[in-house]
Amino acid sequence: MSFTDPFEPGVILKLRKKHPCGSEKWRILSIGAFVELECLGCGKKKLFEPLELRRLVRSRENCQ
Repeated sequence: MSFTDPFEPGVILKLRKKHPCGSEKWRILSIGAFVELECLGCGKKKLFEPLELRRLVRSRENCQ
């Protein structure tokens, strides 16, 4: 599933693969050349390239 809508800070994303902590949900923190996400399970932050992230997204929730 691919999304053409732009990413916005505060949106919750459910990714295809689980994080090692077991969580699938990530919150968008910031957007620039990379998109910074925070795992909602353990709080770890990770950077993704926007095109790579669009491929990994399964669903999104607009919870700001």
